[in-house]
Amino acid sequence: MDRPALSPAPTPDAAVAHAPGAYLALMHAVGQALASDPTAAQALDKVIAAFCSTLRFDYGAFWREDEQTHQTSCVQHWHAPFLAHTAFIEMSRGVSFMPGPGGLIRTTLKTREPLLLENIDEAQGLRRGEAATRAGLRSALAFPLIAGGQVLGALEFFSREPRRRDESLLTTAASVGILAGEFVARRRAEERYHELVQLSPDAIIVHCEGRYVFANRAALQILGASDVSQILGREAFFILHPDSEKFARERARQLYEGRDEVPRAEFKFVRLDGEVIDVEITSRYFVYAGKPAIQSIFRDITSRKRDEQKIVRLSNTYAALSQTNKAIARMSTPHALFREVCRIAVEHGKFRLAAVMEVGADGRSGRFVAAHGEHQARFLGLGVEVHSGGPPAMGPVATAVREGAHSISNDFFADPRTVFWRDLAHDADFRSGGAFPLRRAEQVVGALAVYSSDTEAFDEVVIGLLDEMALNLSFGLDAIEHDMQRHAAESALRENERALSTLLSNLPGMAYRCRADERRTLEFASEGCLQLTGYRPADLVGNRMLSFSDLVHPADRGWVGSEIQDTFKSGERSILEYQIVCADGQVKWISEKSQAIRDETGKVVMLEGIIDDITDRKRSEERLAFLAQYDVLTGLPNRALFYDRLRQAVVRAKREQNMVGLLFLDLDRFKQINDSLGHAAGDRVLRVVAERLKGFLREVDTIARLGGDEFTVIIEGVEDAEQVASVAEKIKTALAESVELDGHDMLISAS
Repeated sequence: MDRPALSPAPTPDAAVAHAPGAYLALMHAVGQALASDPTAAQALDKVIAAFCSTLRFDYGAFWREDEQTHQTSCVQHWHAPFLAHTAFIEMSRGVSFMPGPGGLIRTTLKTREPLLLENIDEAQGLRRGEAATRAGLRSALAFPLIAGGQVLGALEFFSREPRRRDESLLTTAASVGILAGEFVARRRAEERYHELVQLSPDAIIVHCEGRYVFANRAALQILGASDVSQILGREAFFILHPDSEKFARERARQLYEGRDEVPRAEFKFVRLDGEVIDVEITSRYFVYAGKPAIQSIFRDITSRKRDEQKIVRLSNTYAALSQTNKAIARMSTPHALFREVCRIAVEHGKFRLAAVMEVGADGRSGRFVAAHGEHQARFLGLGVEVHSGGPPAMGPVATAVREGAHSISNDFFADPRTVFWRDLAHDADFRSGGAFPLRRAEQVVGALAVYSSDTEAFDEVVIGLLDEMALNLSFGLDAIEHDMQRHAAESALRENERALSTLLSNLPGMAYRCRADERRTLEFASEGCLQLTGYRPADLVGNRMLSFSDLVHPADRGWVGSEIQDTFKSGERSILEYQIVCADGQVKWISEKSQAIRDETGKVVMLEGIIDDITDRKRSEERLAFLAQYDVLTGLPNRALFYDRLRQAVVRAKREQNMVGLLFLDLDRFKQINDSLGHAAGDRVLRVVAERLKGFLREVDTIARLGGDEFTVIIEGVEDAEQVASVAEKIKTALAESVELDGHDMLISAS
């Protein structure tokens, strides 16, 4: 049925729904819901509400197979207001199906395991998938309700949020399915049994004039009687436990006076074999053989009461575990943490008393250093022998410390190991207790002890949670120890960081640290990054805007990437010089000096280094290289390069069996031009001659300026002298054109 008002819409804070504590909160909420003794339908409503509210689901439903038709249909559901009147809700209410392959519910019922659909669009066989997508739903979760190995149905939840596979979510869902399934199965059985009891003679007992006069077979079985004679004729309240007798007599008085019914109540009965049981009883005024009497219909609810206590105990222990984890983050000293955990165990875990025993330096004895509870004063300072071998060392606390594992006594007064501690247990009303070892740096240093006024209080689940609490407490001890060491080193570390910061701030270039991945993801860059690249360190760290590799000039990117990968593999230091493109488009030359950082296995995981701007140096080197081989004025090869080119040409001519032509040119009247018009005019003439010579010669030929007004031409691939003469004629013709100098046309010639 539609129940959109079961709970408020989920909180918009997605982090709450996905935090690890949300699963503990969910289990706590489910435990409390089931502990409130609802009907089966009410229980499922509360479970659906708790699931949707805690984990931010927008829709939840319970599907059950009809026992006669075997059709599976939705029998209960809740949805957020925005889903009202959607096709998805209408289909969910109206659809039913037979068992078969595919689909969310059918798959869950078949596999008997939780199923998470991360993307509804990709789900196979989900008949409501399109409608769910149109409604804005993106992910779904389903899990079976299981009791005694039987599947009772399945719960499904849909959400607008995408959900990635989360083992904690699936584990929690499976636990809720079992917890709720067991409860629903038990509650349904109880409800059916209650109806049958009201309509049949099952478990009926009648007393008249203060004595029992009737008991049916079910009553005999519950009371442990083999024959009705063991019940009939006996005093009417002999089966009542002393804790229930006063209340039962008052109810009987009310029935005889009011001659009506009284509300159903719970009592403790004592069976004929002495076992104490819990019963639920309905009584009414009754006329038996013409005499006033009371008819009582009852059933044994001992198992249910124990299960309810188990659920409450489990919820309380979950709450204590959650609070302990919070305390670990707050406390700064071991003893403060011990006191807080003891308080939490009593106030949230509802244990009778909690205490922490700390082992002494000799390792053979210890004493309780923290306790909380009504009799805490008797524990504080109490010594415990761990290795004495006598009765004191046989108790749970000493055993847990000695063996390094939890030690449990679920019945103090029947356990021979607890003889030495029974007087204390009697005074403090302890019926059961457990001790859980505490460790520091993997060494047992004490134990957390918790005590309950109930027997059998420590089942497997509670023990597991308390083991986890002790483990977390041990982690807290290590964390406190580490914090103390960290605080001792913080002053020196701050000073080192200050000095390093000063050094990096004044260091030319950029210091960096990057991961050993393809993009060389920066984890740190000094402030020099901005001056070097035009990007702030925050733009490049973590590849937030782009990676440093993206700055490498396209012409250098390939070989630089290969060199860096070789450095990652070899782990050797490297020095690379290459170009980068800055934020403003400027191209710079940089020198990168780096060294590899290895992890504990020897694998290179980082590079650290310094990057300097060497653009000016590179330009100077290029200028020097140019000046060493080229004439500054004309850009032609100089004398040194001319002789190098000539040697190469002669070698090629010998190899190819041809000749090399060589022309020497000396400009006529060049000194006169310099003297009359100045050196600037002379320089212009030299540049014009150089350009004209380069204009008609081949690329394989070389034109050089030896100095002054002297030029040489190397002609390669010459077959005969006429070819050289032809070139000389062309040069003469090219130089014959006039040159404009200061408004005058000057004729140039060469010889």
